[in-house]
Formats: sequence, C-alpha cells, structure tokens
Amino acid sequence: MLDFFLVALGGGLGSVARFGASQIFGASPGVYTILGINLLGSYIMGAVMPWSSAQKQRGRSFLGVGVLGGFTTFSTFILEMYGLAHGPGFMQAFIYGVGGLGCGLGACWAGAFSFSLLNARYDRAEPETELENEEIS
Repeated sequence: MLDFFLVALGGGLGSVARFGASQIFGASPGVYTILGINLLGSYIMGAVMPWSSAQKQRGRSFLGVGVLGGFTTFSTFILEMYGLAHGPGFMQAFIYGVGGLGCGLGACWAGAFSFSLLNARYDRAEPETELENEEIS
C-alpha cells in the first residue's frame, strides 16, 4: 500500500515540475519543450534507476514510476508527432519521432554512464565493507 502512495506522491511532484517547465519555456507546450522535458527525464532515469534499484523497490516506485513518470510525457510526445504529421508534414513528424526516441535512449545511456562514473569514484573513496566483513569471518 505504501508503494501506491509513493507513486502517487512522486507522480504529483513530477507533473507539477513538468507543468512548471512548460510555463517557463512556453505557456503552450511545444515540440521543443516536450522534447527537452523527455530528454532530461531520460537522462535522470538513466542516472537514478541504478541507484534506486539498489535502494530497494520503494526508491524505484517513488523516483522512476512516480516522479519521472509524471515528469516525462510520452502521450504528449505522440500528440506532437501527430500534429506535425497533419501540419508541416510527415517527414518532420518522422524525424521528430525517430530523433526523439534515439536522443532519449542516448540521454538515458549518458545518465547511466554518469552514475557509473560517480559510483566508481565513490567506491574508491570508501573502503569495501563487504570484503572487510568476509576477512573477519
């Protein structure tokens, strides 16, 4: 039951953050605002999910499903592609869709890579407690 509450709380926070970003960068979310929000969310997802999965399911529920699920918006991304296909043309919609998905995957990978670099640096600074415990046994 706590996981449902964490998802709802995180989703509310993520949705408010997305709404705030759309107000700052344009009252009516446009193609570039939605793309930017989704790329930022993909980067954060890549960086945060390895940490949150290590911190148990509740971190994943709150951060991944809740906050980042509320912040990013696949449905609006699709709606923007639909609008491009029926307005400026199919090719712009295709480039936006393929480019957005490709850049999103790249942003997620970059976030995961950034996390691994920070984690490696932190691991070098802290002694390995698991190995120390095994040596004592």
